[in-house]
Amino acid sequence: MALHGHIYSVRTHAGATRWSHAVGTPLEPTVMEAAAPSSKRPRTEPATTSAGDNVPSTAWSWAPHEPAVGASSAEVKTEFTLSMSTGGAPPGANEWEHKLGGSGSVAPIELPAMALSGSFTLHSLCMRDQGLTSASLPASMWGLTRLLSLDLSRNRLELLPPGVGGLIALQTLDISRNRLKELPKELGGLQALVTLSAQSNHLRPAKRSLPLAELGKLLHLRSIDLRFNQKLKAAAGLLAESVPQAKALLAGPPPTGAAGGKKETAADRDATLLRSQLEPLSTPTLRRRLAQTFGTPTDPESVDRAQVMTMLLDCYAKEGPSGRVVRPVACSLLAPRLQEALLAELRGVDWASTMRERLSVRAEGYLTLQRPPVLAPGEAPPQTKAAKLAAAKLTVFQNLWDLAAQAIESVDADYAQSYSAIAVSKCFVGSPHIDTYDVGPQYALSLGDFTGGALMVESGPREVCRVDTHDRMTKVDGRFPHWVDVYEGERFSVIWFRTKGEPTPQTTAVFGA
Repeated sequence: MALHGHIYSVRTHAGATRWSHAVGTPLEPTVMEAAAPSSKRPRTEPATTSAGDNVPSTAWSWAPHEPAVGASSAEVKTEFTLSMSTGGAPPGANEWEHKLGGSGSVAPIELPAMALSGSFTLHSLCMRDQGLTSASLPASMWGLTRLLSLDLSRNRLELLPPGVGGLIALQTLDISRNRLKELPKELGGLQALVTLSAQSNHLRPAKRSLPLAELGKLLHLRSIDLRFNQKLKAAAGLLAESVPQAKALLAGPPPTGAAGGKKETAADRDATLLRSQLEPLSTPTLRRRLAQTFGTPTDPESVDRAQVMTMLLDCYAKEGPSGRVVRPVACSLLAPRLQEALLAELRGVDWASTMRERLSVRAEGYLTLQRPPVLAPGEAPPQTKAAKLAAAKLTVFQNLWDLAAQAIESVDADYAQSYSAIAVSKCFVGSPHIDTYDVGPQYALSLGDFTGGALMVESGPREVCRVDTHDRMTKVDGRFPHWVDVYEGERFSVIWFRTKGEPTPQTTAVFGA
């Protein structure tokens, strides 16, 4: 499936000019044209090629890219960069950078035919921060045998496909900030690899997660970044012995951001402040917002996250309240019988002696219950430690689980078959965050005697929805920033969510609004 609704951008290698062309149908160009770096005005005539570029002309018109007014973050989500040169020329010779933007679909992406043709050599491919899963990676990318640099960081990859071994010229591979539990042995095919970045994943202990024998044979490998993988902290000796040619980074710098030098979490944020509401967003997302919403592009090499955040806050401040409006949303009431039964069950929980989970948010009590596995006749339940603990906890809170199941069945029978867990909490406070492990929308319900306490969900750069979940079942997407508004009284919440299965596109922040 090809991306649709593309924005096609071209920048000369010198970076002096960026032009773009809106395309209403799937983009599969076989020719391209570089905009002349000397021109900076919108143009309607065909662009001319740079001196010396042997590229066929086209009849396309070019103009500086301006995002569509009112475009949501989902509409501009899928964007990746291609850097290529004509023929077999080395990087830097007749080179362009290309960006393709799509609809945010999680269907497999297709690289344009131009990138795969023999007329161009693709040197670098950046697909950073696109919400990509392993299934949505384009199969064609593994055939790019002249690719030198690949950036798949800040995505949702749970495994790195074995096809990566076909990138025999690759020198730099960045797979950091994903969900990888192990690296494939096919990395041994990357005989030109110099730098491997795999920090901030979920890698298991080294002997189970790293292809040590294969990495040890990569003679050009000089750096392996494995920081912020908790189970690899003690692997320094093993890596030095198995991969002696490369420097392994295992310990990151001391986390900063909150009082006492500890890393800031959602629990530390004052949800009434705009800065706190924006903090859950990644740096590339903040940077895109600054450029696309406020027309202020920044250079990632010279402008860091703190500076981007300051500039973004200044832009909002200049626009005043009209720059970020709050829209009230109310959905259907849950049946009174289920309201009363669930509230009584939640009040009956011994919250004081129940271990509070998810310490990164503020709440007097927080626990999750996992959907039990569906077993075939005669099949034994899973015997892992985690599975046994989940089953034991579900037994303790079986009545709560059953009532929650009845509640979701009463409003959305289809979703009732797909959610993987519920989270229940007592007196959840503020805590702006994004549910990064979710693979689709969730349902939210709040119960109790309280005033205020709406669920606040950022639906776009200029809008926040104030969602009334008091005794109401509301479908929202937790992959958008959200938090709980100020309230007084006793507030319980129940969240139905899905972290397993095929991801669904991130399109709408609040459904039925």
